[in-house]
Amino acid sequence: MARVTPGVILDLDGTLLDSTRIWKTAGARYLSGFGIAAPADLGAVLFPMAMTEGAAYLKARFDLPESIPAVVRGITRTVEGFYAEEAALKPGARFFLAAMGRAGVSMALATASGRGPVTAALTRLNIEDAFEAVLTCDEVGAGKASPAIYQAAAARLERKPEAIWVFEDELTAIRTAAAAGFRTCAVFDAESADRWPALRAAAGAAVTRLDAAVPFVLD
Repeated sequence: MARVTPGVILDLDGTLLDSTRIWKTAGARYLSGFGIAAPADLGAVLFPMAMTEGAAYLKARFDLPESIPAVVRGITRTVEGFYAEEAALKPGARFFLAAMGRAGVSMALATASGRGPVTAALTRLNIEDAFEAVLTCDEVGAGKASPAIYQAAAARLERKPEAIWVFEDELTAIRTAAAAGFRTCAVFDAESADRWPALRAAAGAAVTRLDAAVPFVLD
């Protein structure tokens, strides 16, 4: 029986891009526009909050003149600017993408980030053509506690879950993909180093750099 060429589904933030930190620094970057120096704990305070909740917190704590919707728009512009101008590929990522391309491995991107920032980053980094599909949680209608985005990506890749590797840096996502029958690989990200042991234990494979995954994906 002929071997089925595997497929790959990559997460964006913390897996393909060194971008997780923007979600912890966006508030401080936004405040700097008002000449306000953010306290050291601001990122940790804002990180678990929804955007509107975080905007309300910033307005109240720092007595901002902007309305809450205006603060949301300002933070959104800050985040979009980061993706359009700064977000970099993680070590080994470009080699991995090139190796998959040479081997004819079909790839999809599955991300919780918005379409605008994602497109801006992929275009600037000249890697948009590496993917047969780019899917966002907003457009699929479910976060990564649901397997919907992985199942939609598998349909686009025209492969069954057992023939697809899912690369993620987040524990819930790895568990979701594994439960849905996908092969899973944990990817180390410094922003979540404290959760690495649990992430590594939950995944079928684990790498500290994407290029280290090339041999077993192509095996």
